[in-house]
This record gives sequence, C-alpha cells and structure tokens, in this order.
Amino acid sequence: MAPKRPLSNRSSAFSSNTKPTTVSSKDGAFELKLIDNGLYPPGYTAVVPDNLEEIEERIQQRRASPSPSRDDFLDFNRKDNDAKSEAAVMNKVFSIITGKDNILSGYDQLFNNLEPLGDHISNPKPDYFNGVHPADIRCKVRDDLEHYIIPSSQQDRAALPNFFAEVKGPDGKVLDAELQITQDLAAGARGMLLIQSYGLDEPKYDGKAYTFGVTYCSGLMRLYAMHPTKPRNADGKPEYHTTKLNGYDLTGNLGQHCKGIAAFRNLRDLAEERRFEFMTSANETADDDNEPEAASVDTSLTSSISTSQSMPSELCTADSHHEESDSTSEDELAGPVPSKKRKKAYEVGLRKKRKGNIGDSLVDQDDE
Repeated sequence: MAPKRPLSNRSSAFSSNTKPTTVSSKDGAFELKLIDNGLYPPGYTAVVPDNLEEIEERIQQRRASPSPSRDDFLDFNRKDNDAKSEAAVMNKVFSIITGKDNILSGYDQLFNNLEPLGDHISNPKPDYFNGVHPADIRCKVRDDLEHYIIPSSQQDRAALPNFFAEVKGPDGKVLDAELQITQDLAAGARGMLLIQSYGLDEPKYDGKAYTFGVTYCSGLMRLYAMHPTKPRNADGKPEYHTTKLNGYDLTGNLGQHCKGIAAFRNLRDLAEERRFEFMTSANETADDDNEPEAASVDTSLTSSISTSQSMPSELCTADSHHEESDSTSEDELAGPVPSKKRKKAYEVGLRKKRKGNIGDSLVDQDDE
C-alpha cells in the first residue's frame, strides 16, 4: 500500500489552489464585488446627493466664449469615426473634449499606493483624472492621509483626484465603463471624505457629492457624481453611491455637442474648486494644530491613519513653485463666486482666473 502524502504537503497544495485573488472590470464577478463592498454603480440605489440640484444647475451654465462651430462639430465626428481603438479615441477625440486647461492631470495611471477599496477588488486605473500637486498639500496632511489621497507610488504625480474619465473604443462596452468609473469615483470620494474631515473627531457625512466622473463610448458621454453615506452599523464601512447626472450624444447634432462639452468642463471646474477648498482647509488645520487626529472612516482606516512626527518647516511648506505636468496647458476659465462658508479657503487655494462676462455661448475660447 502506497504511503499517504504528508498532511503538511496536502495542506500547502490546498492553500495554493484557493488563494484569494482580486477581480477587475474584466471579470464577471466585478460588479458583485463592488456591491458587496458598498460601492454602488449607477442605478443600484435610489440615494442621490443633497446637492444634486446645485450640480445639475452648474453643468448647464453657459460658458464665456464662442461655442464650437459646425466645422468643429464635423471635424469631431470624422475623428470619432476614424478612431478604431481606445488609444485613438483618447488621443484624437477625448483631447477635443478636455480642450486646453491648466489642471494637473494623469492618464492611464495605476493607483498602486492606496488602501484597497474592499475585499478582492483590484486597484483603479483611470484613463484620465485631475488632482493637485502633492507639494500643495502640507507634509502633515500627506503623512496622515497618504494611502487615501496619494494614489501613485510615484509621489510626484497628481494627488487628491476627484474627477475621472473612462473611455472606450468602438468595441468597448458601456457597462464596463460604468463599473470602472464607479471604482475610480469610490477611490476619489473616500479621499475627499477624509480630507474634508481632517482634524475632526468624526467623518463629515453631509450627504453631498464632491467627486465626479465621465464615461465616453462611441459618441455617447455620460456624467456621474458620487457621495458617501454613513455605515449601516458601528463596525461597518461607508457606502458610496453613484448618480448619473446627464448624457450627451456628442456626434448627434451641433446643439448636443456644444452642451455636452460645456457640461464636461463645468463639472471639471466644480471638481477643481472642491478639492482646492478641502485641501486648503486641511492645510490650515495642520498649520493651526501640530497634531490633529484624522477622523476614522472605517476599521481599516483607523489603523492606517496615524499622527506622524512633524517635519522641518522648510520641508513642510506647501507654497513652493512646481512645474505643471507635460499633459497640461493654459486655461483661464472664469469660475463662480464661492459660498461665504468656504470663501477664505477658496481664495487661498484656488488658482486665479481671468474675469469675464457670462455670455450666451457655451464653451470658453481658451479651452476649445
């Protein structure tokens, strides 16, 4: 009779075959994993942000310069039709939507420095995102919140992202894009919740959305917002709800094309204002209090966010000049006046923009 295999070897073999793996949007179980971890795709819940009306009004605002002409619209259609891959859509089509801007951006970057969004969920890798330069965030804040607001191990890349885009080629699926943008938005909304709550005893669940995203697939662009809500129980984690804001067929007609591009840029501006507002407020808290405690969002965050030793003041100053990324260019959009509650933070943190009158056109000349 042949001897039995040693128990330790059998156990080892069993373990190697059942090792937990992460899932991505390419896996059939991805949507279920997102839902299991409280990251809800568009339409899954009826919970909408308390500032939904404000967001909808903002994306419909007219911009300060001539709209794209019919020739511009026809050129966009030709390029969209000729783009046969996702890379071609990004390079030839999506670049028209973004226009010229002065916002720090990232492209196709793996978020490999963040705490996992949930059990067995892969790291996000957005096609496009906007953030701030890490040097603009106080060292104390960066140290406390690093694995929630510094997405890349290459720490000179854009931080505190709260505006994302997922783009598909002609063969891409809208559902895949929606699940990917849900994952991206969750990473951004979690970071925004933490920096908004920086120095507070408890996370600030105000029911509002400060994180936004866009999907583009075969001419159809959809806009989304995400907001967090309180955990359902004491040991639970926050839940994140994705809300579809609007959709535009940018290849349908000139009117839809102009409205869609204006909506994209308005939403991008709103995201920029909110991240600078929260970043500036957190910086002021760090300046006022050498040892603020970051509010615990869930059990996994509690152990990860700790108070670290202060660095020399000359290293911790976040007001130094820095170079913009090669992917950015000048955009002098005129933004709306901030609310009184955050006016001081807004004025300190947000870049200066050119004053201009609001006319009847939809798209800024400088961001065409």
